Amino acid sequence: MKDVLRKKFTLTGWMHNRTALIIVSVLLAVVLWGVVMTDNATQQERSLTIPVAVSLSDSYASQVGLRLIEDVTEDVTVVVQGPWSAITALTADDIQVRADVSTVQKSGKQLVTLVPSRNSNTANYEIVSCTPSQLEIECDYWETLTLPLEMDTSSLKAADEKTMQLGTPVPNVGKEGTLSVSGPQSVVRSIAKLVAKLEAEEPLNETRNFSPELKAFSEKKVAVDLKNCTIEGLESKTLTVTVPVDYYKDLAVSLDWHNVPKGIQNNAELLKISPNKIKVVGPKDALSALGDTLVVSTVDFDHLVGKKYAWKFPVKLPDAVTCVGDTKEAAVTLDLSGYTKKIVPLPLTDQNVAFKNNTANKKTAVQKKTIGVTVYGTKAALEKVTAKSLKVTADLAGAKEAGLMTYSGTVTASGVDGVWFYYGEDATGIPVYVTVS
Repeated sequence: MKDVLRKKFTLTGWMHNRTALIIVSVLLAVVLWGVVMTDNATQQERSLTIPVAVSLSDSYASQVGLRLIEDVTEDVTVVVQGPWSAITALTADDIQVRADVSTVQKSGKQLVTLVPSRNSNTANYEIVSCTPSQLEIECDYWETLTLPLEMDTSSLKAADEKTMQLGTPVPNVGKEGTLSVSGPQSVVRSIAKLVAKLEAEEPLNETRNFSPELKAFSEKKVAVDLKNCTIEGLESKTLTVTVPVDYYKDLAVSLDWHNVPKGIQNNAELLKISPNKIKVVGPKDALSALGDTLVVSTVDFDHLVGKKYAWKFPVKLPDAVTCVGDTKEAAVTLDLSGYTKKIVPLPLTDQNVAFKNNTANKKTAVQKKTIGVTVYGTKAALEKVTAKSLKVTADLAGAKEAGLMTYSGTVTASGVDGVWFYYGEDATGIPVYVTVS
């Protein structure tokens, strides 16, 4: 038994033991590999992927106004060499790669060299190569231009063209039919106009919002790519456009009357308005607010005499409503030449003067004074106008202080039609002298 054990533990026994030989061989290989790998004299290579972003900041190019047309980023491969223990500990943060943009001094496409360097205190290695070694960039001067904005509504149609029409499209950006575009000079200067094409499958019978994509075209109608441009007021190239649907309406042209005598207002022989009707177009709500009559002015008989008048009054409409055609004013003639004048001496007393707006309930005493009252009318009507038929109403609005004051009084004739009282070009009544207490 002792002989058997002695044989197994001898060198000869180990040499003939296959399992023991394998174990010993592996251990020796590991030891040798470790020795070799930790030996500074043994150089190894390793590849690392480093992200690179090209920037013109703090360069001559940025000082002269050049910008990158597109952001340039790239993952480059950097090969390092050194002891395995050193290079295996490296990470992408230990190395930086920058683009040398010092050579960029003009616009257009050009190559910039990539320069790798250490980015940490680790120094026991060398940088062998960088792949790719160059990147292509494109830069240009930046410019902002204000360009025409066109709404293409050729495919839009109103549901009933007899009663409605499409209004002027209103975009959510721009001013007075223009839009500002910023971008590469070579691109912006090639744009002649900006177009938003509005499309709908069905005719429109009410106001609708569209979201068209903004497109640019050159003078030769060639599309210009806006990819690298920015539009003032837009985050993307899509804008919102409101297309109103306006309705037609006929309006009678008329006047407001003040103290008009009976028989004149609707007398077609005396009063003529041209045009007496107009057709307008606008939003339904705005047209409803207008009613059926458009009043162009006020005729105040307090300031008219017996002659023929001719006026031209502008046709004023709400902002959203326009006149169909070229009607901008209404011509009005009023023939009062057939009416004559009469001056009636009127003694003012407490009996023929009444007061309104006496909110303070003040006591009044009319100073007796005879006023010449000018009245116009037909001869037959004027014969009925006497001092006894006249009454005066004075307005005490604003009367606060006691004492003798002058107030404006308006005159009426009892039982007499077809006359009016003339106070002058500016006055609104006759002077009434009143003591207020």
